[in-house]
Amino acid sequence: MSDIPSTSFPPIAAISKHKWPTFSGTSDTFLEWKAQFLAVLCSTELAPLYDASVDNLIMPSTRADVIPYDIQLYSRIIAALPASNSFIGSAEYRSKGLALWHALGQEHESTGSYSRLDNLLSTFYSPSLSRSDSETNDTYWNRYFSLVRKITSDPNAPPFSRDYIRKKFITTLGTGFEYIRKDANNERLALTLLICSDEELKSILRKVHMNKSSNSVVNISTVSAYGYGTHHANAVNAVKPPTSALTSDRTPVDPRIDTLCTLAANTAKLLAEHSTILNKCVAALNKPTRSLQYCWTHGGCNHKSADCRTKAVGHQDTATLKDRKGGSERNLKRE
Repeated sequence: MSDIPSTSFPPIAAISKHKWPTFSGTSDTFLEWKAQFLAVLCSTELAPLYDASVDNLIMPSTRADVIPYDIQLYSRIIAALPASNSFIGSAEYRSKGLALWHALGQEHESTGSYSRLDNLLSTFYSPSLSRSDSETNDTYWNRYFSLVRKITSDPNAPPFSRDYIRKKFITTLGTGFEYIRKDANNERLALTLLICSDEELKSILRKVHMNKSSNSVVNISTVSAYGYGTHHANAVNAVKPPTSALTSDRTPVDPRIDTLCTLAANTAKLLAEHSTILNKCVAALNKPTRSLQYCWTHGGCNHKSADCRTKAVGHQDTATLKDRKGGSERNLKRE
């Protein structure tokens, strides 16, 4: 959630027709519906309501230029809710789409149910959590991170680091990626796989999957350029040509050797470039981080209670780490 931007909203010239996703009304499907709803909204005239920095809609406002958007948003949300949903008859949200949107989020995103959280964590830690042979990497990515979002949205969830979530994903990719798990177990996992962006990782894994489907030296060389553990050394050795001086005098050199030499040179160049990038990333990671602060709504986080932009009902601006005023204990060590 974020504050409304200071710039004026343009008038709504026309109402576009789109197929909006419907919500089942149950908390376990809310995050999927929310993601689908935002995806459609961003392609419509209501796009100015979306704040990409927080991947959510802006906070409610009474500004005159926002009201037409608010009314249209309300009608879209109401049409997406099941007929039995209690929000449909709530007069307090009538024509107030932004307020209704955030109320739905408060009701379904953080249920605080220990049994629900236990079930989610049981699935996450289960040895059976892995990509099936019938799934693509991207399909498994969506399934895996859908589970992660459900867990991390719960106020009682344990804190997971980004590296832990990323490492668990790449070590549960299943058939064709067993060596990544082996490298992780032997503490030889390529740093690239942990520090690259989500899109870069998915692109790398697509290339690995494609190369695994084709048993050629060219493909092995291409894969090695992305820094997969100790396999790159074997890949480079596999493309080295014979060095015997007798070949030039007796037997014509196989033209494929020239191609292999070029591939080896390109691989070495790519590895050098990746090494430079990794050094910069490591230097950035070694910079001192900000100390943990306290927020009444979010518990231990990177901002103070008074600076919170997504305050829950009853939020206390004066709450501090020493005097929490009954606020959230999330991300704090239990005494």
